[in-house]
Amino acid sequence: MNNTKNTQNNNIIENKEMIKTIEVKICDEQLDRMKKLYSLDYDNFIKHVWKPKEDGDINHTAEWYKNPQTYFNRFHTWLENIFKNNSKIIKETYKYSKNSNNGRLYVDGFGFQSLKKSIRNYLFHDLGKFDYDMNNAHFKICKMLCKDIPIETPILNEYIDNRKACLKKWECSKTDVLTMLNCDKWYEGPLAPFHDELHVIKILIKSNNQHIANETTNQKNPISSIVNKIFCYYENQLLQKQMIKMNNAHSLYFDGYIGSTDVDINLLNETTKEQGITWSVKPFENDINIDGIYDENMYDKIDEINHFEFSKKIFRSLISRCGGSTVEFYCIGEIDELKKNVKKIKTLILRKKGKNFTKLFHTKIWNFYLNI
Repeated sequence: MNNTKNTQNNNIIENKEMIKTIEVKICDEQLDRMKKLYSLDYDNFIKHVWKPKEDGDINHTAEWYKNPQTYFNRFHTWLENIFKNNSKIIKETYKYSKNSNNGRLYVDGFGFQSLKKSIRNYLFHDLGKFDYDMNNAHFKICKMLCKDIPIETPILNEYIDNRKACLKKWECSKTDVLTMLNCDKWYEGPLAPFHDELHVIKILIKSNNQHIANETTNQKNPISSIVNKIFCYYENQLLQKQMIKMNNAHSLYFDGYIGSTDVDINLLNETTKEQGITWSVKPFENDINIDGIYDENMYDKIDEINHFEFSKKIFRSLISRCGGSTVEFYCIGEIDELKKNVKKIKTLILRKKGKNFTKLFHTKIWNFYLNI
């Protein structure tokens, strides 16, 4: 492995302080919107919320994200966990992709980063939250890394300086160009000259940044895959640099983040001026309206259901050390049955544990009995 570092960008590489855990605060209005979404049945979720293709979907590669039924189930489970914990603060943890120790950070499990754009907009609009985003991030990072490479980049420069005009001329979308960036081969069409230029650039960037990434399991596009990892490394460094300085991050979102306050765009741009990175700060614009559509009966019962279900979960964990199908059987019923069976369960556990039954365990069971 080549251990020679890219000296041009040491100010980014040496940023070792990383935000990997964020405590997310949920306000009452946001919790109310979550309950309304939870109270939609699957058909109404698909009809009024789900959008098959949205900006940002390209960042989600997991199959479950693309399957509406699977997404609906995971989204519901995430909401249930928020309700069951009865907390307005969620701790979200982020990690690197599998077999990586640097690069882009992904939420561990389902989280705010997993939300479809339409859902994200619905949950955050008019609540003082803003979408902080690096403009044209990977192409600008590509240009930044070209400073150390003796190569001309006319099409890349044109795309960065006049992206809208280029997309119109090429008759394609931003997603099309990003797809092309991550392909080793591109045979024809208006993007072919740009791909030819980028292919040479990527080979040189790969050679010049082997200390960051030089392996991949992607056999179809190995060069582009490795270069993407390099881009994501610098992207995360720049993102972390901004978040630490602004100290307003709500949650990470690939090449940007959700922030709690609006800031001067000039201050954002000044932070990454040396790297040629500019930022946009946008409010969340909602187009979901489910008032009168969600199940109001379900909405009204959420707190009651959550308390019971969460209590059962806690109680199951308390008695798990005792084992026994008889004890487990008494935990399956509805709330009225559970109330009747608590004393039976308590007796069974006491009989099995005898005098060694701990006071703490006894107290937790008694508290559970009083609270259901």
